[in-house]
Amino acid sequence: MGVCNEGQMSVSVDFTLDSRFFQTTNLRLRVRRDYPMKSICEDLKSFLPLSYTVENYKVLVKFRGKVYGHKDHVTLADLNSANSEKMTALVVPKNKDKISITLSVHCCSDSSTCIQLPKNFTVDCLKTEILKAKSCCARSDCRIIINDTEVTMDDSFPYSKKSQIHIIFQSETHGSCTPSSWKIKKTGLTKEGLCMNPSCAAYKQVVYISKGLGTFDLLMESSSLKEEKCIMCETNLYNTQRFGFINCIYSYIAEDDNKDVLEEEKEAGLEYSQLSLMKVGTWTRFEVKVDKYCN
Repeated sequence: MGVCNEGQMSVSVDFTLDSRFFQTTNLRLRVRRDYPMKSICEDLKSFLPLSYTVENYKVLVKFRGKVYGHKDHVTLADLNSANSEKMTALVVPKNKDKISITLSVHCCSDSSTCIQLPKNFTVDCLKTEILKAKSCCARSDCRIIINDTEVTMDDSFPYSKKSQIHIIFQSETHGSCTPSSWKIKKTGLTKEGLCMNPSCAAYKQVVYISKGLGTFDLLMESSSLKEEKCIMCETNLYNTQRFGFINCIYSYIAEDDNKDVLEEEKEAGLEYSQLSLMKVGTWTRFEVKVDKYCN
C-alpha cells in the first residue's frame, strides 16, 4: 500500500471575494498542499465575469498579512496552511497608468461595477461610463444624481477622482432607490437650514435649498428677515447662516467692521464646498457671484 506524500494531500481554502468584481463574496476551493500561490491566483481569475478576464486585471491573494501574485511559486505546504484557512482575493489593474473606480448604480435594480479609467480621465470619459452603467432600461426621463448631487449630461464639472461613485437614476414613477429629497444639491449656491418640525421626515436634519447661479448678497440671505421653508413640510428653517457651492465657479468679496476686504475666487466640483458666515467674523458686506463651471 502506497504512502501519500504530504504535499499531495488536499485542503480546503476559504476565500473572501470583492463583490465589485466577483458575483459572490465567498468561495471555497479544494487544492493540493503542493499547489503554488501563482496557480491559485490564475484559478481565481476564472471566476471573474468575462469583462474582467481581459489582460487589464490581475488577481492577487492576501494571506496572513502578505500578498501573493502570479510570480510566486511558494506553495500552501511552504506556508504551513491548515485546512479551511481564510484568504482574500484582490483584483487590481495591471496598467499603473489607470485607476479603478466603482460605480454603484441604482435604477430598475441595484448593481455595482468596477471600471478602469486613465489617471487623468476627462469629464466626457466619466459621462460615457455613467451612461453605459445604466444597462437595465432605456428610459431617458430619469434624474441623474451622483453622490447626492443632481447633474445633467450637459454639465461640465471638475471631479476629484474618488474610488467610488454612487449613481441614482430616478423619476417620479421609476427607480429602485429614492434619495432623501432634502439632501440633494444642485449646481450653484446652496443654502442650509435646520428643520425642527417633529412630524417632518427631515426633522433635526440639514435641509439644502438650491439658489442656483447669479449674484447674491449673503448678509441678506442669512438675515432673519429672509425666511426659508423646508422643502418637505413648508415650515420655517432655523440656523440659515451656512452656505455651500457645488459644480460651479464662485467668487466673493467681503468687508468687515475694520474695512478689511477679502476677495477670492474658487472652484467647486461634485464635492460640496461649505462656507459658514457664523465662523468667518462680523461682516458689513459679503457678496458672491456664482457661475457655471466650464471645461
